[in-house]
Amino acid sequence: MAQQTLVGTLEHITYQNPENGFLVGRFLCDDLKLPIAIRGTLLNVRPGETLRLHGDWEEHPQYGRQFKVLSYELSQPTTLEGMERYLAAMVEGIGPTIARRIVKTFGPRTFEIIDTQPNLLLEVPRFPARLLEPLQAAWQEHRGVRDALVYLHGLGISATFADRIFQAYGIATVQTVKSNPYRLAMDIKGIGFRTADGIARKLGIARTTVAERIRRLEHDGVINGYTVRVTDAFARHRITAHVLLNVNAKRSDRVVRELEASPHVRAVYALSGVFDYEVAVDAGSTQEIDGILDAIGRIEGIERTQTSIVLSVKFER
Repeated sequence: MAQQTLVGTLEHITYQNPENGFLVGRFLCDDLKLPIAIRGTLLNVRPGETLRLHGDWEEHPQYGRQFKVLSYELSQPTTLEGMERYLAAMVEGIGPTIARRIVKTFGPRTFEIIDTQPNLLLEVPRFPARLLEPLQAAWQEHRGVRDALVYLHGLGISATFADRIFQAYGIATVQTVKSNPYRLAMDIKGIGFRTADGIARKLGIARTTVAERIRRLEHDGVINGYTVRVTDAFARHRITAHVLLNVNAKRSDRVVRELEASPHVRAVYALSGVFDYEVAVDAGSTQEIDGILDAIGRIEGIERTQTSIVLSVKFER
């Protein structure tokens, strides 16, 4: 069944988990008179927000009909009533009455006035002058969050990752992503190079520009190396062995250097216990791995070896 889309205002939050963003609340749709119950993961939202929700209706055995939110975007309030609710929820002390006076005075230009000429708020009948500064501060902070999240959503970034990105970069989010989207692959858990590259393409960043930035990151030491994950089909034709070593303590540095020089040695681990080192070896055939193991055994300083061949990989992270 196709997802449905609802546009309206988050009227009330009944429950909200600050760690994962799960929320239960009441939502007033633009085309409905009564609020509906919603639940889902909605990060960085507060009562009064205008949202576009995507999801499905479901019947809860205890709480009845609810709208399950699968994704959402922040929207700017488009009605005078929505503007009033937005302002009333944004700043402590404003409340519905003062918000109504502000919107009645400036009408559809309310947000424009707060953005560009906030001192005009003092012309609103019975507007408390003490609220001007906190309203300006809250407006700038909230607009910064909103603008960043709207920008990220416009690039196809999910709400979860958008929240992680904003937590990392703050008010510099938009500028950071615009100037170098590949930083996301380094800074944000769960975003890899392919995702960052897709964002770069949406921003119109040319591959030549990307190559130059990668070269600069390599030069500056930010990128130390690369990892390749091969396909299962390729891996099935490779043989992996784990070799346990006892090494003469006086020659251990030399042994490690010789192992590092071998293209077949994938890793060397220092151990505590009976053996001193574990060596991970990859080869293309049993004959090849037999030769590699013989070569390891001939390294001066290795006193004892014990080898296990990997038969299969049950799981890998």
